[in-house]
Amino acid sequence: MLERLPECLLIEILSLLPIKSLFQLKSVNKLCYNIIKSPYFVSKHLKRNNGRHNNCIIAHFVITQAAELQPSMVWLDDEVDEDNTINNHMTLQYTPPYNYNICGPCDGLYYGSCLWMGDDWQWSSAGKRCLWNPTLNQFKTLPPVIIMKPCMPPSNIEYYHENFGFGLDPVTMDYKVVLIKGYRDSTDDDCISFANYPLSVLIYSLRNDSWKYVRDLSKSYQLRVNSSYTFVNTSYYWLGSNDYDFPFKYDVIIVVNLATEAIEEIGLPETRLKDSLTRQSYTECLMVYHSTIVLVALYQDDDNFDIWTLKERSWSKQLSVKLDCYAKDLLGYHYIPENMVLFGGRHNQLVLYDLDLKESWVIPVIRNDYCSTVCTYMESLVPLNDQEFWVEWDKHRLNGTNSYHLTT
Repeated sequence: MLERLPECLLIEILSLLPIKSLFQLKSVNKLCYNIIKSPYFVSKHLKRNNGRHNNCIIAHFVITQAAELQPSMVWLDDEVDEDNTINNHMTLQYTPPYNYNICGPCDGLYYGSCLWMGDDWQWSSAGKRCLWNPTLNQFKTLPPVIIMKPCMPPSNIEYYHENFGFGLDPVTMDYKVVLIKGYRDSTDDDCISFANYPLSVLIYSLRNDSWKYVRDLSKSYQLRVNSSYTFVNTSYYWLGSNDYDFPFKYDVIIVVNLATEAIEEIGLPETRLKDSLTRQSYTECLMVYHSTIVLVALYQDDDNFDIWTLKERSWSKQLSVKLDCYAKDLLGYHYIPENMVLFGGRHNQLVLYDLDLKESWVIPVIRNDYCSTVCTYMESLVPLNDQEFWVEWDKHRLNGTNSYHLTT
């Protein structure tokens, strides 16, 4: 029956189906199998279904005093199957190895990095970074990071920490990871020598399966681990601080463009700080709002938060909101196609605020742990371990065609 349909019509029909249905067709029909695995169809289905699972997030819950992480799926409404609503959360069926922090999604792909292993607090090293597609249950271990730059630090200097981002280079259609790595003197037991060594920026290319050193930043900043996905318009963003005393006072944004490899250091608006507030009652993060990067500042003593937008390196306050419930943590969030801000509330609950409806509600996640980071759950057919897919995709892209002819 399917074979009687014109190929272009069959592709249109299949692109409207959820991935679960596509898997069933793929296993019983050869024509559907060839269509579904093609780069053209994967791209078309991704564009059609970009917001299909936007009622679900992957939330990282801190489960031990050593801040070890467990990722769980949390639904933000009640329109889900009964089997998935027990305590309003469930552990992911397919996850990276234990204690990985996840960044994404970019076209349904995520980057995972192990923060530390055991009691030694050894920061990410060889074999502890991966790309992950939860839909296909595929993992790709990234090669070790080897920094080759003109002025290498002395032999007693070791890696100390790293921040990361993940996104798509729209020029080459290549998925890329960006790392910002710090150093310290291995003989420094107090871990304060990292301030003497500028941070290094590296970029990983999925197509080339290799790391590339870009350059160093102007100094060693304290960078905030992003609590939500902050990739927009080919660039990834981090909050940075010149202050080395915790809690940090952030005064700069680091921007790395994955397409051009340009790096910017942009100042933050001083007027966002209220004189009456201490650092302990003030927290902030970056998030995406209306397809642009914004700074969200939460004033915990009066449950207010402000949103600042960045345009042409200049900041302006866009919103000032009074919450009707207590929020102790600021998680950010990017909810497609709507716009939400997610907070940590009392008793480890989550508080979701709708910026368009100007309403908030509590998500009663029944756990004894608190949530540290969140990302949208998104399904896709983009493979990680299919070299033939990428070869065909390159041919398709270089030919500049808008269609993809399938051979059975």
